[in-house]
Amino acid sequence: MHLYIVVLKNPTYRGAVPVEVTFEIDADGILTVAAKEETTGNFQSLTIDNYKRNLNSREIERMIREAREMAEHDKKEKARIDARNQLERAIYDLKKAVLSEKLPMYDGGDHKTIVEAALDEASDWFDGNKNACMQEYKDRTQKLKGLLKKLSPP
Repeated sequence: MHLYIVVLKNPTYRGAVPVEVTFEIDADGILTVAAKEETTGNFQSLTIDNYKRNLNSREIERMIREAREMAEHDKKEKARIDARNQLERAIYDLKKAVLSEKLPMYDGGDHKTIVEAALDEASDWFDGNKNACMQEYKDRTQKLKGLLKKLSPP
């Protein structure tokens, strides 16, 4: 009995040999890979089993427990990276707006200088703090947004 069968055919380009590759995984976890060259009919197969390193139930339970323990850490790390990406995106978008002179509060002079200085500071901080905590990234993002709100016309 086969659990999974995947057949891959590569598109044939001029000069390329058409090959059909089949991956089969059976109920015992044995992987069979077969390749057939369609023009000549040459066929080769390979069987990969895991008889030398089967996991026992205790090892499986340990791995599941470790995965559950790491889930909270992974969730926090994802939130930190999302906050980091938000700050990076805000810096990029604002630099692009300053360069294109499309900021709603743009009237040249002091506003542009203030925003550019804030962006330079934010960029320098961002480049030097790749492993900052989520709250630091959020605070920096809010600081940039607050500056824009303060400088924008009502």
